[in-house]
Amino acid sequence: FARLLRHALMSSLVAAAEARAAQDASKRGPYLAPFLPSSEIVQRESLRMLELTSDAVLYDIGCGDARLLVEAARQHGCQGIGIDYDEAIVLKARESVAQSGLADAIAILHENALETDLRAAHRIFVYLMPKGMAALRTTFVRILSEGGRIVSYVFSIPDLEPVEKLQPEPMTNLYLYTKDSLPAGESEYRPEEEEEEEEEKEEEKEEEDEEDEDD
Repeated sequence: FARLLRHALMSSLVAAAEARAAQDASKRGPYLAPFLPSSEIVQRESLRMLELTSDAVLYDIGCGDARLLVEAARQHGCQGIGIDYDEAIVLKARESVAQSGLADAIAILHENALETDLRAAHRIFVYLMPKGMAALRTTFVRILSEGGRIVSYVFSIPDLEPVEKLQPEPMTNLYLYTKDSLPAGESEYRPEEEEEEEEEKEEEKEEEDEEDEDD
């Protein structure tokens, strides 16, 4: 029954997400993904795929209530950085981290994931809608080309081939990406592409600011 309920919930969330994005963009900024807490099996398989060590820093993009970061810190002794745009969820995540006693190991950032500095990231768990995945693709290519590992939850990264795909629950896919996921010709990172991506993001932000001023 629990699986059927989760299946129905996920279906309704995905169906409504794009509509909500259009409705909320002018009020709350970019809507990148609906809140979907990860189950124990999703956490277990994700941490296995990521191959964390005690000196690793796990970035959780779209971290929700930070349960994956808490579990990663407990199991592997690693550091964690959670990123979420929703202020209410960020407050919930920080409360969860404080209650776990791991506040020294985990930081929760109230940021737009599309604008977060990910230059130091080499282990990433990401949960974003397809538009967000596409916007960060060049950044992900750079991370993978440097030997990083990325696990995406529910939605895949466009035009990258996962080295492992798992469906731990109905409507819940996990995709593992490594350097072997990169298409021919993209195994070497080209910084000019990421610079162009950053310029496009800055232009979009300026346009949004101008629209807000007009309103």
